[in-house]
Amino acid sequence: MHRSIQQCLFLSAVVLIGYIISSVIVSENISTISSTYGDPMIEINNTDNVKEPLKIEYLTTFGREGKADSEFGGPFGVHLSSDQRVFIGDDLGHSIKIFDKDGRFLRRIGKKGTAPGEFSYMDTVITDMNGLIYIADAGNNRVQVLDPAGKYLREIRNWGLLRHGFKNPRGLSFDNKGNLFVMDWGNHCVQVFDKDLKFLKKIGKRGNGKGEFYNPINLMHDNEGRLYVADFKNHRIQVFDTEGNFLLMFGEKGNEPGQFLNPVGMAFDSRGRLFVSEYDNHRIQVFAPDNQSLGTFGKFGSSPGEFYEPVNIAISSDDKLYVAEFGNHRVQIFKIH
Repeated sequence: MHRSIQQCLFLSAVVLIGYIISSVIVSENISTISSTYGDPMIEINNTDNVKEPLKIEYLTTFGREGKADSEFGGPFGVHLSSDQRVFIGDDLGHSIKIFDKDGRFLRRIGKKGTAPGEFSYMDTVITDMNGLIYIADAGNNRVQVLDPAGKYLREIRNWGLLRHGFKNPRGLSFDNKGNLFVMDWGNHCVQVFDKDLKFLKKIGKRGNGKGEFYNPINLMHDNEGRLYVADFKNHRIQVFDTEGNFLLMFGEKGNEPGQFLNPVGMAFDSRGRLFVSEYDNHRIQVFAPDNQSLGTFGKFGSSPGEFYEPVNIAISSDDKLYVAEFGNHRVQIFKIH
């Protein structure tokens, strides 16, 4: 009996020591993941096209899976407003989450539903020069417009293609004239509206030829007004002029440099390099202004610098890269050097 008690005490001590050690290790890991402006420098797979090696520094992470204000069901859209607030379209959370530039939660807008100001699997969120908020409310097949305080103003639902309206609108972008471009995933096209949200035209149709799309998921404009489209299931990026005429395309299905596996997010840094997130390659790829791949970073995982289904991205004026990860329920922030 005495020996049995000693054995129990010994085992208890071992368990306690193990718990203390594991707690220290976990605390260190949490500190590393949540630390701001620190290491590590991210490993880059540079290509032969690089004149100056890319340098990407991990800064911090915010968000985790959950239903609380600062948590995500499945973040999809990420947008930086003119005052550097970070707008996150929480697709599975059916709401907009707003953070400051360092990832501190500020406020939440919306909930699941079909009424004005409610969302269903909302994807992209952007703001205009007046602070109005535009939301691609994919599950409700509409684009909603809110005032800066989050109050419902109006929506676009059955305009555009008329017979079909929107079918899962996913991406939004303004050109330099203030026209609104809507990425219509299910109708395989871009719908264009003027400042008063009156339909102007559509660009593209289903297919794999030049200017054709297969479930296009996102779009953006560069400083010269050219339109970039992430042609998701065609595994390529297409570029159009200011009038919507096809210019060029690059990429094909694969995991080598210059290839894509379901591209989604696109953003330019201050040097004119294009960053593209790849949903199923779980990485970010970087392109020179001539559309040659400079390299990739990231791989499947949940550690800093690793990704699980990266979707939309945004780059600030001081070259901080924000990456929304649908699978990891978080947003990572990096510094581009």
